Amino acid sequence: MRHRTGPTKRLVPTMSPDATCPHRYTEEEGMTLEVDCDECQGASDLMNNRCISGVMNALASSVRPEAIILKRFMHKRYRGRLVERVCAATVELSALNRALSACVEVSDRRCRTCPASKRLVISATKVRMLEDPWAYISRPGSVQAQVRARAQACGCARAPSCVDDAFSADAGFGGG
Repeated sequence: MRHRTGPTKRLVPTMSPDATCPHRYTEEEGMTLEVDCDECQGASDLMNNRCISGVMNALASSVRPEAIILKRFMHKRYRGRLVERVCAATVELSALNRALSACVEVSDRRCRTCPASKRLVISATKVRMLEDPWAYISRPGSVQAQVRARAQACGCARAPSCVDDAFSADAGFGGG
């Protein structure tokens, strides 16, 4: 009898929270980010978590637009306060990315794999931010509290100080 390898069910393809939407910038009426939503299966709406995550990843390494246009059958244009809030969250995402790349790998394997380690705390914050950007935007302290509680529940005596170190101003981001 031959055993199969891999998943037994067909999995629906999903967009990773780290995925970046195809986009380009135009300068028709100020700087505008145009996002091509034709190939995406999700809702073409910034209120959709998956959609805003893709837009935030696109914005994380580029300039701040005055408007965002989601292009599909019908184009949706966003500007004003909503774009400001998305851009503010994107600044945090960029800071998280910089903090992750600046993390120095520790030699102790227990510290490397501990949920309270700086790298894993920052990674968990980034994942929570990209999984539910609106929760992060509207209540950034609650995301930090969730990550802090999970990391400190690991049983390590140094966990509180490690988490505080990860969320400190020296880490390069506001920590939510």
